[in-house]
Amino acid sequence: MAMFAASSVGFAQDRTDNAQTPVDEAAWRIVDAASQQVAALTPWVRPPGALTVELDTDLIRAQLAAAPREFTPDGRDNPLLLALPRPDGGFEHFEVVESPVMAPELAARYPWIKTYRGRGVEDRAASVRLDWTHHGFHAAVRSPHGGWYIDPYSQGDVSTYSVYWTRGYVPQDAWFFCDVVDETPADAKPETEPDDGVDVRTGSTLRIYATAIAATAEYTNFHGGTVAYGQAAIVTAVNRLTGIYEVEVTARFELVANNDSVVYTNAATDPYTNGDVFTMLGENDANLDAVIGSNNYDIGHVFGTGSGGVANLGVVCGPSKGRGVSTSFSPTGDAFWVNIVAHEMGHQFNASHSFNGTGGSCNANRSASHAYEPGSGSTIMSYAGICGADNIQSDSDDYFHADSWNSIRSKMTSVSCNTTLATGDTGPTVDAGIDYTIPMLTPFVLRATGSDADGDDVYFTWDQMDLGPAQPLSASDNGSSPLFRSRPPRLNTFRFMPRLPDIRTAGNVSDTEELPSTDRTITFRVMARDFVFGANRDTVVLTVDGNSGPFKVTFPDTATSLAGGAHTITWDVAGTDGPPINTSLVNILLSTDEGRTFTSLLDNT
Repeated sequence: MAMFAASSVGFAQDRTDNAQTPVDEAAWRIVDAASQQVAALTPWVRPPGALTVELDTDLIRAQLAAAPREFTPDGRDNPLLLALPRPDGGFEHFEVVESPVMAPELAARYPWIKTYRGRGVEDRAASVRLDWTHHGFHAAVRSPHGGWYIDPYSQGDVSTYSVYWTRGYVPQDAWFFCDVVDETPADAKPETEPDDGVDVRTGSTLRIYATAIAATAEYTNFHGGTVAYGQAAIVTAVNRLTGIYEVEVTARFELVANNDSVVYTNAATDPYTNGDVFTMLGENDANLDAVIGSNNYDIGHVFGTGSGGVANLGVVCGPSKGRGVSTSFSPTGDAFWVNIVAHEMGHQFNASHSFNGTGGSCNANRSASHAYEPGSGSTIMSYAGICGADNIQSDSDDYFHADSWNSIRSKMTSVSCNTTLATGDTGPTVDAGIDYTIPMLTPFVLRATGSDADGDDVYFTWDQMDLGPAQPLSASDNGSSPLFRSRPPRLNTFRFMPRLPDIRTAGNVSDTEELPSTDRTITFRVMARDFVFGANRDTVVLTVDGNSGPFKVTFPDTATSLAGGAHTITWDVAGTDGPPINTSLVNILLSTDEGRTFTSLLDNT
């Protein structure tokens, strides 16, 4: 295995030294299956392989009632310690504070609806958003080590829950479409790209957006048929959206004081053409302005039933700020909240589609100036799961590509309708290292350094920032289009291109991490996240020399046992010892555990 690397090496390590004594887990009881009575009810969320648990509702409500308010001395020094079950049957513990997503006047009318946020004790990078509503308990855990949800097992029951990993759960009716409408001239704001070296760190200031979310009667009826039930479902959705946007872009949504006045229960009289998202787009903007008042909200949306969504681009805080629609035949769960709602609201914050594929639904709605992800893409603004042979995965990961992050942050800093709150978080620093030259068709490694003044661990993603013609995943390097997919944040400061398993077993072949084979440049942006409120980014540019490479080991070059003897290792420098690469020495390292660890055998030879 031959590989090129450059820049200095840094590392981070999970912190568990501040883990506290586990709290009482008695509220939860793991069961083999739901009771016959509960199982006979209409299914709510029942993913294959989910853990089924029963909840002592009186105990959990008593525990949650003891949670102090966020951003108070008690919230900082004495958060509630709460145990939550994991899908594998274990428990993790969280420091929890009450964190409202309703305006005080709205919250006063629904005192039994409460929302909370928390941070992991064992896994300090884990964040959680919790709520208790008419529909029972809900939890959404985000972590670079694997996120999971806790949702009611059946409609109309608050005693039994499904605990399931977010990765790989796709409901049968999860297919959707998305369209985006360019912003109107009155809403237009230029998108800026800060130069490298300019501090774009986030985390210290939380922007809070007054949010109006209407519900068609069909949506309300799906969730129980009353205004209270419809409002409760909206709160759960907004709480989970906030869990994403807070960590990603330091933004929070707060439902306006009279939001329940746009939760409808009669399909014959409500002001929406449910299921016709393009018609609903204009209907919602007009209705929110009339009922809520244009001066009383910063961003508006409507939930309905159907198969997708549409939104105007970059309209938050502008005259068309209510032009956002999200629908699903089953408007609940990750497939709705992340794949559709977080995506459509991303459009309203000026984030465009990020996919560059051509298959399936990727044959339409591509944004040529933002198509940084190969194939369907995998981040929030991608088309993951609906692009046929170009699908990278079945659903979207709950984070933004670096370009989407920049679009959203640029929009947020160009408008001022929101309120702000100091978080006390400073956010991380990050350095992508120096630009350098690599040979073609040769694996390489990207390295960054990063730190956080608050002592938070820093998690890294590497996103390619190159634009070119649309092309399927199966296409070869054309010299400009993106080659490398985004991968979820990890503690590692380095990333192998392609992944080590593909280098080891697939001969460097990967449709989603294709090695460059032409003279070109490849730009990578590293995003650093502290998984509290802070993020930062830096950029490195690699120049690919098409006249050198591939650098490769010529012996051993097949699966061969080398135990018990002396061997001569040979390699083909393939022109990498001359200009423009000028690498005169190599390091030889040995792995005996399939690439998990390496031992240095010979340096600078």
